[in-house]
Amino acid sequence: MDLCNRFHVNGQCSLFVMGIEDTCTSEDLIRFFEVNGKVSPVARIPNELKQPEGRALIEYVNDKSTSKISPQILGTFPSPL
Repeated sequence: MDLCNRFHVNGQCSLFVMGIEDTCTSEDLIRFFEVNGKVSPVARIPNELKQPEGRALIEYVNDKSTSKISPQILGTFPSPL
């Protein structure tokens, strides 16, 4: 929840994502995750020492959207290149 507070994101409506390539835009992430519901602006988390790279918080407008996420699609985000 520290990241949610730091980036002013509602943790109940959010998904924490790691391993996002630098070439992937916030718009790419929104298009991919909005299949579950309307996405608020994505909070890209700057790379920090001793932390995984390519992190973001995907915040949905409605907390019910996070319950629609299929675990099978996670990890299958196609590279935009």
